[in-house]
Amino acid sequence: MESESLTRAAVESKLSTTMIRTLTTCLLLLAVQSGAWAWTVAPQTAHVESGASLHATQGGISLSQATQIAQQQYPGRVVRAETVERSGRRIHEVRILGGDGRVRTIRIDANSGRIL
Repeated sequence: MESESLTRAAVESKLSTTMIRTLTTCLLLLAVQSGAWAWTVAPQTAHVESGASLHATQGGISLSQATQIAQQQYPGRVVRAETVERSGRRIHEVRILGGDGRVRTIRIDANSGRIL
């Protein structure tokens, strides 16, 4: 009887250890994935914010204002926004995911605020 209870205690201990390892592994994977997602999103967000403040001081409209203009014309979720230079002109490019599942790129003249 004593050896049976000893064996039972060993099995319960083994199950408890296995459950703790499994839970720890799951939490670790979740933390790694969350950290990786945050790392990939943060630089883009930082770029958009710094670009907006930089271009607002040069005259014309900011990237933030261009995003608002684009969303008024094409409702949806902004998935990316950046300022580029083409042929000597600053252009705000705003990508919007519409309700129909399509991603549209809206180009806005950074000086005039006009949709191109």
